[in-house]
Amino acid sequence: MLPPKDGSTSKEKEYDFQQRYNLKYYINLSQETEESRVSNYEEIVNTYYNMCTDFYEYGWGKCFHFAPQAKSETFKEAMMRHEHYLAFKLEMRKEKDFKYLDVGCGVGGPARAISRLTGAHIVGLNNNEHQIYRAIKYTAFENLQSKCSFLKGDFHNLPFEDCSFDGAYAIEATCHAKNLENVYSEIYRVLKPGAKFVFYEWALTDKFSSSVLEHVRIKRDIEIGNGVPNLHSVDAVIKSVKVAGFKVLEYEDVAYNTDERFVFPWYYSLQGRFSFAQFRHTASGRRLTHFVATIGEKLGLLPRGTRDVHSILLTAADSLVAGGLKGIFTPLLRITAIKDVE
Repeated sequence: MLPPKDGSTSKEKEYDFQQRYNLKYYINLSQETEESRVSNYEEIVNTYYNMCTDFYEYGWGKCFHFAPQAKSETFKEAMMRHEHYLAFKLEMRKEKDFKYLDVGCGVGGPARAISRLTGAHIVGLNNNEHQIYRAIKYTAFENLQSKCSFLKGDFHNLPFEDCSFDGAYAIEATCHAKNLENVYSEIYRVLKPGAKFVFYEWALTDKFSSSVLEHVRIKRDIEIGNGVPNLHSVDAVIKSVKVAGFKVLEYEDVAYNTDERFVFPWYYSLQGRFSFAQFRHTASGRRLTHFVATIGEKLGLLPRGTRDVHSILLTAADSLVAGGLKGIFTPLLRITAIKDVE
């Protein structure tokens, strides 16, 4: 369903685009604008997710990430496989003495899926109150409260003691950081010696050129459409991981690997051909949703600004597909890092 006019969305959180997602951060491509986005990252990211979470769930489900897809897989199966791989790399254990951190947990979809698979105890951290509320609600519905808990907090300043966790993962979440090195350093701090951090990061590939105007426009639209302060190169991401103190065991751009099993790229569902199962993801589905949002808002059935919010998501989808087709952007830089035993 589309975001409701009443019910779960309060008057305070109605979708007033002009008030809740200030385009002054995105007026031009200047360094000043980029610096403004970074310095105001918390306002940008929280406003973005307050507006867009309902649309995300409508179009994408409870797991807000991408995954390459095998021919024999459904969309849901591909997403779950992608999540389960992190559990495999972390060698998760189900004993009560072991606990793992989900950095930027969204509404808790991956945490619940991983906990169901492994029996592991997972703490999800998210700085968006709206999403934390939904994560707790969905987890209670699935009777996983004893395994999955959720806490509102800023991943630039994690509310945990040093050496608290036996492992950590993040799925396309730390791209919202104003300072990657700071976030990675905080994760390093709360991990026990010998613990791993396995995550998927958004990044610009070596095909990106700041001298090509189209590349710059695509980068800018990805940032606008997804509430991202600033995208970084693969090299810059890896450097930040190392500066934070981690030893990088391996990294791979899963988006553009040559594994013949995965015939559908990560952006296929956004670009994809018509199917009833995935119609909401496709360009046609997005345009139909936009039309419904426009009419619904005019008739007073949907909150003011719903159409504008969906316009942002159209920008997100179109720019992500463009970045994927040109190979200048990846949401699937998979990194396995470890906090060495001192």
